Amino acid sequence: MGQLIWSLWGNYMALTSAAAIMDGGLWSILYNYPTVDQLRGLPIYNGVSWPGMLSMIFALVTVAFERSLRPPVGLRAVFYLIVSLIGFLQFSTVVGAQCYFCTSIVFMTAAFKGETGELDEDRKMVAEQNRGVA
Repeated sequence: MGQLIWSLWGNYMALTSAAAIMDGGLWSILYNYPTVDQLRGLPIYNGVSWPGMLSMIFALVTVAFERSLRPPVGLRAVFYLIVSLIGFLQFSTVVGAQCYFCTSIVFMTAAFKGETGELDEDRKMVAEQNRGVA
């Protein structure tokens, strides 16, 4: 059995995280319900839920990152960590934020293993590592 290509797994996790936080962002706009009642008086929750709106925007940026832009793996890890921290501010986006946090860990692992995020290059690298082990 071959080794895991972390960036490929992170790609799928990022798209799943985007769907989860997009759903939570929509619910946060329809029903403005923050995690803690003391946060309800803050300006970011008056009128429109800014954490929910930002989560939906970042979900669209995630799809662009994973489908066409393809920034370096380390940059994706940091971006997804920031998105997860913003997602934790709103109760309805917490599940998506947890998904983004796990995605960030996967991309950090890929960066530390030397993966580039380009599928063909990563497959060759993993195949060469497997030849040395076998």
